[in-house]
Amino acid sequence: KGNSEVKAEMSFDYRMAPSIVIAEKPGVSKDKNFPEFRTHYEIVLYYEGINVWRHWFNEKGKQVWRKVAFMKAKFRPGVKYEMEVDIKFTARGPMMTVKVGDHELGYTDDLAALVALVKTCANYITPEIKAQVKEKLK
Repeated sequence: KGNSEVKAEMSFDYRMAPSIVIAEKPGVSKDKNFPEFRTHYEIVLYYEGINVWRHWFNEKGKQVWRKVAFMKAKFRPGVKYEMEVDIKFTARGPMMTVKVGDHELGYTDDLAALVALVKTCANYITPEIKAQVKEKLK
């Protein structure tokens, strides 16, 4: 759980999308036949910008995901770009910075910050608020 920096040089053909994946240690699939990513992020470069997707498994064991950050920009097919992902763990929660050329995108992991807040303040949060937080994390 230390600060990390990942860089990759990438290019893409029209409508393709190379990415950097930041993941925990892989888990095992339900049928135990192969390893699989559990909680992870995909930072995706494509011709109209950058998307950051967060994947996780909910309480029922179903994989879910959502786009947690995006930046609109024009990137050209066939051009080599260096993507840099910098992750820092701060008192306000994990912070991710993505840089491609002159473009920079910042993202704070609200889910992780919310979970930390709930754990820290558990004695002061009403059952109603705990239920709302639990619903948001599904």
